[in-house]
Amino acid sequence: MHRQAGPPVQGQGGATPMPKWNWVAMGQVGLSGWTKRAAQPVARAFARSTGRPEADMLSLIGAGFLAISLIDFLRQVDAVIAAGRPAPPPARDAPAART
Repeated sequence: MHRQAGPPVQGQGGATPMPKWNWVAMGQVGLSGWTKRAAQPVARAFARSTGRPEADMLSLIGAGFLAISLIDFLRQVDAVIAAGRPAPPPARDAPAART
């Protein structure tokens, strides 16, 4: 699915059309090491029960692992930012209550 070299093809309005994305390959990037070994039998079972290709199931599982990794990364960044903020000044003594 590689595009041949040559002059750009013009789309509507004179814009060059965007190439197609390889979603299967993008999802499978999230699978390496133990995640790939764990995902393969699950993807095989889902592929048999749904009739979809095993590669599609692997890409969905990989995308899930990527999403979990992204969420964990963002939480870590938030924790680092929170740790770097100065502590708020102590509160002043509250005024005495009237009786």
